[in-house]
Amino acid sequence: MSYDLEILRRHHNELLLAEVAAWLHDWEKCTDEHVNNQARPGTFSPQKRIQFTALDIGSYVVHLLGEMIAFDKLTNRQNGSSWLVECLSRCHRASHIEKEEPAGKAEAALFNQRGKQPAADTRPSSPFGYEGRPLTGLTINLMGLPFGHLTKRRIYGTALRRAFSLALGDTRRPINEVALWDWSTLAASLYKAALAGALLGYQPQPADLRWRLLSVRVDEAVFLDHVSRFPDLLARQRLLEDGFERVRVLLEETYPLGTEVYRDESGSLYAIPNLPNLHHLTDATGTTLETLIRREFAQGTVENKPSLALSEEIGPDVEFDSKTWWGQRPDFRNQPPSMDEVPPVGRMLQKDISTHADAETIAGWWASSPRDICPVCGLRPQAPPNSKAGRRKVCEVCEQRRDDRAEKWASNLTTTIWTDEVADDNGRLALVVGQFDLERWLDGTLVQTLTVTDPAQDSSPNKANVVRKNPSFARIRRAWETTRTFWQEMQAGLSGSVGVVNRRLTIRPAGAERLDLGLFHTYELTVVGVRLSVVWDSDERRFITCDNLDYLARPEQLGRQMDQVVKPGRTFRLEEPVGYGGANRKLGEITIEEVELLTDAYTPAIPILAEPRTFMALAPANRALEVVKAIKTKYEREMGKVRNRLPLTLGVVYAGRRTPLASLLDAGRRMLRHPNQTAQASVESVSPIDPWPQAVTLSLRVDERQISVAVPTVMGDNTTPDVWYPYWQVAGKPVGRTRWFVGPDGEHWVHACDLRPGDTVAFTPSTFDFEFLDTAGRRFEMAYGDDGRRRGLTRRQRPYLLEETGAIEQAWGEIGRLARSQINLIGALIEDKRRAWEQPTGTLNVSPTFKQFVGDVLREAKVHTPALEQAALTGLLADALEIHLTIHKEKPQPEEA
Repeated sequence: MSYDLEILRRHHNELLLAEVAAWLHDWEKCTDEHVNNQARPGTFSPQKRIQFTALDIGSYVVHLLGEMIAFDKLTNRQNGSSWLVECLSRCHRASHIEKEEPAGKAEAALFNQRGKQPAADTRPSSPFGYEGRPLTGLTINLMGLPFGHLTKRRIYGTALRRAFSLALGDTRRPINEVALWDWSTLAASLYKAALAGALLGYQPQPADLRWRLLSVRVDEAVFLDHVSRFPDLLARQRLLEDGFERVRVLLEETYPLGTEVYRDESGSLYAIPNLPNLHHLTDATGTTLETLIRREFAQGTVENKPSLALSEEIGPDVEFDSKTWWGQRPDFRNQPPSMDEVPPVGRMLQKDISTHADAETIAGWWASSPRDICPVCGLRPQAPPNSKAGRRKVCEVCEQRRDDRAEKWASNLTTTIWTDEVADDNGRLALVVGQFDLERWLDGTLVQTLTVTDPAQDSSPNKANVVRKNPSFARIRRAWETTRTFWQEMQAGLSGSVGVVNRRLTIRPAGAERLDLGLFHTYELTVVGVRLSVVWDSDERRFITCDNLDYLARPEQLGRQMDQVVKPGRTFRLEEPVGYGGANRKLGEITIEEVELLTDAYTPAIPILAEPRTFMALAPANRALEVVKAIKTKYEREMGKVRNRLPLTLGVVYAGRRTPLASLLDAGRRMLRHPNQTAQASVESVSPIDPWPQAVTLSLRVDERQISVAVPTVMGDNTTPDVWYPYWQVAGKPVGRTRWFVGPDGEHWVHACDLRPGDTVAFTPSTFDFEFLDTAGRRFEMAYGDDGRRRGLTRRQRPYLLEETGAIEQAWGEIGRLARSQINLIGALIEDKRRAWEQPTGTLNVSPTFKQFVGDVLREAKVHTPALEQAALTGLLADALEIHLTIHKEKPQPEEA
């Protein structure tokens, strides 16, 4: 069967207006009056509800499928005999099934009593139990929406998202984790897909509606990670982003078929109608939908310049999933929750992606060119050797993309895109990487390890009446949106970890108007034998330094500040880097006319990725651990209640300032391949126990490792006991515990406050690893065994549990009281004997002789403590010295005798 996309184009306006009505169908929840009236009794005085007419929307009519219905009646779901209205109600229920309430009246009353929040202190929660600030100003946000632009989807949708993201679908704990925007936009996405399907011939009774997912994804690592310069990476990222955005506009607006319900660095998922062979939908020219998607993606470009478009450099993997789902069971009053069907987001994201360039297009590029291949794109021939791009041994397209990024940087000097500027004063930088394991959250399994009711109120033998959270579409969306926001906030806050600097110079050469230099190209000035990287600002006819001037001022470099050498009247040689192994091209000499210190302060860090799962950023090497500490602190604060089942992989790849970017990125990807494995941990102690604490500290033994884990146990007001989130899976059926329940797979979950010494708990730990790329080939040593440890014998102590990062700092703090020569001697003695006696790392299971030797060395140096001895035995001390002495080149602080 074939379908006609032109049907959707002809009904474009009506479909998008109906979508807006669905966005607004729960509009009243974005009012302070609603929050007040839903608050805990005794904390508010009833307030009059705002009427829909107060919104001044105007008189719109939705005309679809033979029906005409006023916009306000559709929005408020009036006129139950209308298929359009019944369909919206069905989509409302299908998209979110968070209204779990106890079956009995007494239990329901208790749930309401406990869940309602004070009127002046009603807080939103994350899906992991972290609550934000109290809701306020909702009515002002609602009344300030641009209702005059109701039919301008992008303008109105952007404003509505800002307003509805600050409101809640439900204000009662613990179902206060879904923002009104998530609730509304998912209902609207299903509604638009249902209407599109009906126009194309799929119009069942609302109760029989089903949906599918469409995946548009690429292997972004293959496309991004082989570049050698950061402007190239930024340009290629922008190409992908623009390509995905063009596909989104095609599917959401041009032919309103579906809505994007997931996005990460690799692509998108869309909710679409339950129609077979949708990829065969054709437009007026007979072009299929799948081909249209590929064509639109290929138009992805930078700065809206068609000449720089993706073309056929990489094509997306387009999959119309055959599995159908209905969300909440249609007859939710009579069918059990087991009948609910969750969209297979997790399964779709786990599929392998196969993407490649179009061979026919590439062949056309080479039809009349015998030149070498461009090392940036790896597809086109290099430009003619007499051109600027040819001299740099790249193709014209890649050179122009690079220049666009440099030009954009020159217009906003509060950022950097130059790795030389990121490098610390020792000429080293670090790639910080992080990754959440969301697989079992996105498939809904771990959502069901959170409760809606308090298990303490269930006196049945097997806690059969405990209500667990349903894995609704909205909750799954909230999980990945929350982790993406986590990384975005870390990205925005990098300046707090690495600081800001003000160390750029502008250098204006004499006769600047006569210089024939590339627009915003990078060059090098040879200053007393030292190469200074600069960018030619062709608009202002000046050079801007893009180097760490403090590094160049070190004694082994210039030995003084750059502005003390680069002065008006002095002459220096100008060279053009050709890149990719070639020698610099000498352009001649320039005489300096003017030198000024730029007043623009910037953060010496480069954000790379901040997506639901993955984070990457470049930072100065000596500040990388501060970034790790900031991530760890934020993780423990915001995800601490579920840290046993939301593991975080963190890593740092250190390297010299001129290490190929591709090597750095490859090393980071290898680090993120660390397998997350659930361990069986023994609970050694739990403190405090009584009264109800704000957090409990669990002392756990994981294999040979002893760690302390803090678990928050109150809600955002720091008073309300959290009886819903901080649960741990235990071995066997718990006895004598107040709060426990049976999980989705028959396992037993016990509240953190009810754990006891001797319990065995499932714990999927977060980890931290690092590596110093003294050579680019070192990255190939970064591989992990089935046990999660590094392969080989010399780095078996890595990765560390995230909780052990404090021990690295503690070891350095204890031994850093000695002189550098003593520290180096201690480190060499211990590690030389380890190798000679073939003693392992990463374990305390060493020979008594080696243990005695280590203890004697530390006692002789008068720094012996049990913790430092343990660090030395496992290899942790050697790693602490490598980080702080070898990589950071920190100066010890010896105590005076």
